[in-house]
Amino acid sequence: LSPASEGYYTVAVPDGMVTDEALNDNQASNTLTFLFDTTNVLVTVINSPSRSYVNYYPVPVVVDFNEPAYGFTVGDFVVSSGVAESFTGADGATQFTADVRPLAQGETT
Repeated sequence: LSPASEGYYTVAVPDGMVTDEALNDNQASNTLTFLFDTTNVLVTVINSPSRSYVNYYPVPVVVDFNEPAYGFTVGDFVVSSGVAESFTGADGATQFTADVRPLAQGETT
C-alpha cells in the first residue's frame, strides 16, 4: 500500500472476492485501520517571560505540541543543574506542564 496523502486508511477484503479449489467463496476479512502521518511534531517550550525567575522556584514550564503527543513523560525533560517535577499531561494531549526546581545556586537550564 502506498497512501496518497496523510490521513486514516482502512484495508479489508469483502466476502466473495476469491474462491478456494472447491469454489468456496471467502468470508469478509477483518478490517485494518492505520494512520499515515509524515508531518513532524513541533514542540514549543514556554514560561512566563514577564516574570523574573531569579531566586524563584519552582519555575513553571509549559510544553505545547502542534498535534497530539504520545509517550511524553517527565523523564523526557533535560534539565541542567535542576530537576523537572510535578508533571501533568496524558497521552493524546497537546499541552503538558512541569515545574523545574534548581538543585543548587547558579543557572538552571
